[in-house]
Amino acid sequence: MSFEEDDFSTMYEYIDWTTNTEGAVIDGTEKTCLRTEFGLLRTILIAMEAMVREIEFDKHSVGFDIKSNPRGKVSVTPKAKTETYYRCLSTFFRNYAHAERRVYSPHVQAVVEALDAVGLQPYGFRFGEPGAREPGMGKTHAEIFNEVVAKVSEIVASSAFKERVRVRKRNAARNEAKGLAIEQKVFENKSRQLVLMLHFGYQRKHRSAMTFDEIQKHRKKFFNNCRTNKLLRGIVDYIWKLEEGDESGLHLHVLIFYTADSCRDMYIAQQLGEYWKDVVTDGIGQYWNSNANKIFHEKYGHGVGTGEINWDDDAKREALRENIRYMTKADQFLKMKYGEHSRLFGTSQVEEKKKSGRPRVVRPKGTGDLAGSVQADSFDSDSFGKTGTDARNPDAGQSE
Repeated sequence: MSFEEDDFSTMYEYIDWTTNTEGAVIDGTEKTCLRTEFGLLRTILIAMEAMVREIEFDKHSVGFDIKSNPRGKVSVTPKAKTETYYRCLSTFFRNYAHAERRVYSPHVQAVVEALDAVGLQPYGFRFGEPGAREPGMGKTHAEIFNEVVAKVSEIVASSAFKERVRVRKRNAARNEAKGLAIEQKVFENKSRQLVLMLHFGYQRKHRSAMTFDEIQKHRKKFFNNCRTNKLLRGIVDYIWKLEEGDESGLHLHVLIFYTADSCRDMYIAQQLGEYWKDVVTDGIGQYWNSNANKIFHEKYGHGVGTGEINWDDDAKREALRENIRYMTKADQFLKMKYGEHSRLFGTSQVEEKKKSGRPRVVRPKGTGDLAGSVQADSFDSDSFGKTGTDARNPDAGQSE
C-alpha cells in the first residue's frame, strides 16, 4: 500500500480545527476564530508523517546524494521532497520532538526515536546548510540527516513498530465501532433525531488551573444530571471526546442526539452550553455551539451531519457517520498524555428498542414529508427548568 492512500493530512487538519479554533459571537453572529497556534504544528506533523511513510514505502527515496571531488569538495544533492522534509525536521527537532505531554502517531514517534538514536540534542545541535560540516561530529548536516533517515527505516521495519501501529488502529477502530453503533441504534429507536455538536471548555483566565480530574468531574456531572434535569432529559444518547490545546486548554468535544420534539437545534445547543457554563462549572465554563456554524462541518468535504436528521436522509446520515469517524480516528495521530488508564473517549449506552411500530417506508424524495417525520416545532422553551423528576435516559451516566 502506498503511503499516500491513508489521508493523514486531512486528519491532522481536523485535529487542528477542533483543538485550535474557538466560537465567538461577533456583531451578533456566531463565528469561528483561529487561535494563534492554529496551523503551526499541523504542517510540521504532516511533513514528518509523510516523510516516514515514504521511507517505509521506499527507504531509498529520501535523503541526500553526497559526493566528493578529488580536491575533497563535497557536493550535496537532495532527492525528491528531501528539501521540504529537511526544513520541517529542523523545526520539529527544535520545537516539538521532546514535548513531554504529546503522544504522536507511531510514524512521527519513529522520527523522535531516530533523532535520539543518532545522538542529537535539541539544545546542542541545529540542522543548518546541508553541506556544512558539524564540528563536534565531523560530518556534514546532509550526512547526519541521512543517518536519521537510515534509523527511521530500521525502526519502521521492526516488529515493535508494526505492533504499535496495529494497537493504535485497533483502539481507533473499537471507538469507531462504538460511535457508529450509537448512530445506528438511535435511528432504529426513533425515525427523527436532533443532532448537536458542542465544545465544552473553560474561560481563558481559568484554563491554566484546570486539571484532567476536574474536567472529568464536570463531564460526569453534566451527563449524570440527565436523570433529574428537564433540559438534559432530552438527551437521548451521546459521544464525547476529551481534547487539549496549548492555548485552548482542556475541553470536551461532544456529539449529542437530542429528542426531536423540536427542530430548533441551535437554540437547544445554546441552552445546553449555558447549562454547562452556569450550572456544571459554576460560571467558569465556556462553550462553542457548532450548530450555529454548520459551515465548519463542510470544511472536510463530507457535508453537514448536525441539526434535524431523518432516518432515511442518506446524505446527512453519512455526514454524521463521517463526523463520528473523525472523532474516533484523531487519537491515532495526536493526543495528550494523562496516564495509562485515563479515558479520553466515551459514549452512552443505547437503550434497545422496546417494541416495533409500523414498518418504515422510504418515500421518493421531493414528494412531501419524509417518512417518520413529525410536525415541526412543538418545543416549549418554558419547560426548561433547573430540576426535574424523572430520567428520559437512565443509561446516560453509565459511560464509565
